[in-house]
Amino acid sequence: MKAGSFSGVVSTAAGASAAPAAGSVQAIVQEGIASIAQNYAPVHVLGLLQTVDVAINMMFSYEAQWVLVAACTCSIIVHQPIIGKCLHIARGVSLKPMVLSLPLVWFTFFMVSSAMGCALAVVTHAIQVLWNIRLLESRARAIKAGKK
Repeated sequence: MKAGSFSGVVSTAAGASAAPAAGSVQAIVQEGIASIAQNYAPVHVLGLLQTVDVAINMMFSYEAQWVLVAACTCSIIVHQPIIGKCLHIARGVSLKPMVLSLPLVWFTFFMVSSAMGCALAVVTHAIQVLWNIRLLESRARAIKAGKK
């Protein structure tokens, strides 16, 4: 299925007469939509991951996914010394939790699914940004409390 061909999935999910081949992307999406529509129950984690995988693969080409993962990786690495400088952390002490997640991101990208690796990279980057903001806010509160 080509990127951007979402209309075919929507038309088959809406009840078009042509049935997709078993195991195809359209069949997986159609089953997921049918399950949600019939049961209104929470989707199982695997089904949700498959749906996210399909959606990302339809929206972004492999090259675009690779660029997103590379950009998030570079940003995560570059933010480490910046936040260390802002927090006045000694060079020997580092903030490694997000950097240590990068091998998992790239392993997922190459070995499991490029779309899942892309999603994991974006989520890891967003968590890092929120983590850094929280660290900066707590540092500012500590400085403010010390001056009073």
